[in-house]
Amino acid sequence: MTSVIETCGLRKAFGPKVVLDGIDLSVNKGESLVIIGGSGTGKSVLLKCILGLLHPDAGEVRINGESSAGLSAHTREARMRQFGMLFQGGALFDSLFVWENITFALARSGMKKSARIALAQEKLAAVGLKPETAFLKPAELSGGMQKRVSLARAICSNPPIVFFDEPTTGLDPIMADVINDLIVACTRSQGKTTLTITHDMHSARKIGTRIAMIYQGRIIHDGPAEQIMESGNPYVDQFVHGRAEGPIR
Repeated sequence: MTSVIETCGLRKAFGPKVVLDGIDLSVNKGESLVIIGGSGTGKSVLLKCILGLLHPDAGEVRINGESSAGLSAHTREARMRQFGMLFQGGALFDSLFVWENITFALARSGMKKSARIALAQEKLAAVGLKPETAFLKPAELSGGMQKRVSLARAICSNPPIVFFDEPTTGLDPIMADVINDLIVACTRSQGKTTLTITHDMHSARKIGTRIAMIYQGRIIHDGPAEQIMESGNPYVDQFVHGRAEGPIR
């Protein structure tokens, strides 16, 4: 298998607090890796290091075998174009129409307005929204619709790698499951490589082909999604079953 995303001995600390303490991960082409763990365990920090938004103190990140260290601004920008991202809060621009939000990355590409609108409407259809949604502002959308628009933006330029940061946060259980189904339909069926961070176990099992868990800055479990509920690891078992009693304090 071809590794698309790799982290090797990744370490990151903020002052005396060590957040990542030697993270080794590999995500193969077409694979959907979900990273779980409690609040403050380093999931978001790991994602930001992979994206290049934070610089690790040690170790390295490789995308398609190329290290992130020492990239020129031009090369880094080209790499970022390989990524799609669904942010935890949606991160839509309130002042822009939905079609402008979805095609925001193409604003300086020279693409005509009519072509951008048509592309946005194509992606809206892919996430189950009507074409006229393109001409609304985010404030006119429900929370579930905003999340769908954010997903449409994440896949707009057909990136080979897509990241999801807590994709179901703030949604009711039914809408959360709709988003899970859409993520699978829009990414796995197209052979995209995805990395998701979440604490929602239903979402993790539905989106992921593999699930890894971070605890105290380290990966303590990494295996097939269908085995996560019976891992045999007491820390993992306590977390995935939501038990108050156990080794995690």
